[in-house]
Amino acid sequence: MKFRSTKKIVTILSILVCLAVFGVYGTYSLIRKNIQKTVAADNRTAEQLAATEARKNLEDSIEKIGPEIDHLSSHILNQDQIVGFIEDIESRARKLNLKIEVQSAEERNHETLDKYKILELTVKTDGSWNNTYRYISLLESLPYKSTLGMVSLAASSQQGSSTQAIWAGSYKLSVLRSK
Repeated sequence: MKFRSTKKIVTILSILVCLAVFGVYGTYSLIRKNIQKTVAADNRTAEQLAATEARKNLEDSIEKIGPEIDHLSSHILNQDQIVGFIEDIESRARKLNLKIEVQSAEERNHETLDKYKILELTVKTDGSWNNTYRYISLLESLPYKSTLGMVSLAASSQQGSSTQAIWAGSYKLSVLRSK
């Protein structure tokens, strides 16, 4: 009888050990699945946090750059400003007692920037050396994105008032304008 009771005890212990092993394995599997779910949720949260931070950084950058873009845009002519711009450079020449003639005004596409065109003006002036020089300085400091290209100055055969020589100036002014 003792043998049977030992056999029963061993069998019961074996069953209990098997149940314990399966219980531990089941608990381990459950914990592993929960850890995987937690890691996946943490990864999604980190991605969302990174995306939110990137969006905030972009918004901050746009907020900081916005006034600079407005400032730069104010240095580019638009279609409505062309006539006023030409009248302004003519008026400035007259204020310096220069005779002025805008010989040509042409537009061409910008080589690299699709949104912009170049307004090219060929301008001729006649007047004193000092006023001609001031006018060149004025053209170089216009509040627009511009380039003063060809500049040609020559003493004219005409004589101005008193003994002052008349200087003929010829300029090619290129100004960036939006399409």
